[in-house]
Amino acid sequence: MINLETIKARCEAATPGPWKVQGNKVFTTRSDPDAELAAHAREDIPRLIAEIEQLRDSVILAGEAIYAERVEWQTKVNQLQDKLGKAELAIHVHTRSLDEHTTTNWRLEAEIERLRASLEVVLEEATSDLDRDIIVTECESALRRNE
Repeated sequence: MINLETIKARCEAATPGPWKVQGNKVFTTRSDPDAELAAHAREDIPRLIAEIEQLRDSVILAGEAIYAERVEWQTKVNQLQDKLGKAELAIHVHTRSLDEHTTTNWRLEAEIERLRASLEVVLEEATSDLDRDIIVTECESALRRNE
């Protein structure tokens, strides 16, 4: 691992420049800090380049991992949405069926009430208790057969 603080300190201590180059010689206005920076440049620059390349690789790997995880989560979301859609459809179908049964039950209850009212009228018109008992027995018997 490179010591960035040391390199940064050398850069800050050196003359801001511009530096002059003649042939293979570098000229600056100060000597010690500038010379220190120049002396370590051959080591520092390759280390900085290597660090940057490593960080770039890490960023790429992290990006690929994040993308893969996003794809995995999106797949799970899609599966859950599909299950939700199927569940909503099943609820709709069962609700319609329940509504139909409720309507049918309501109609049957209304018909039973109508028949009971008719039976009451017939019973009122019956002349004897014996007739009334026979009619009630026959009606109850017919209702049990229809259930």
